[in-house]
Amino acid sequence: EMEKKQAVAELAGKVAHNIQSPLVVVKSVGRNIRGIDETQRRLLLSATHRIEKIANHLVSHFTAQKTPAELSSFCFLWPVIDSSIAEKIEILGTSSTIDLSYQMEDALYCAGIPYPTEEMAAIFSNLLNNSVEAFDGHTEKKGKICISVESVSEKRIKIDISDNGKGISADVLDKLLKSGGSFGKPGGAGLGLAHAKEILEKEGGTVF
Repeated sequence: EMEKKQAVAELAGKVAHNIQSPLVVVKSVGRNIRGIDETQRRLLLSATHRIEKIANHLVSHFTAQKTPAELSSFCFLWPVIDSSIAEKIEILGTSSTIDLSYQMEDALYCAGIPYPTEEMAAIFSNLLNNSVEAFDGHTEKKGKICISVESVSEKRIKIDISDNGKGISADVLDKLLKSGGSFGKPGGAGLGLAHAKEILEKEGGTVF
């Protein structure tokens, strides 16, 4: 019974953490609802769709029913990265001093990976949020965040998310890879990296 409660608590924490990112979009668009343009409308629809997906995932977990997305655990990598970057740029606005970009080898624009789109979107969104938040109040230089994708073998690719922020030490990174670890963010759930590690390792991926 105790193990069941712990599992429920961990799942609830992950759901709550993943809901935070799309809700930021909803709040951002909500503040500018008057005269809303088509770009903002698409962002709003996309965010609410992600919230619905997360909720459906929670329901299916407890009812043992698999959703179509779970049955086809596959996604094309480029659209997920492109939409994640575009979403963050829209949220930050034109006055932001943080530059977000990505670069991929030409052959990888059609690459697919064995993970659901929603899981990968949540991972990229959470990790980009971590990079953005790391700049807050800690630097006056222009922030740079970049996702780069390259082949390392016929069946493996490397995804690197880098920034020119203050950085973290190896021992703190180890802590962040464990549930409950957080650094430099008061009240942070510390689930972003731990969740990414858990999801990626299911299909033989690694986080380092």
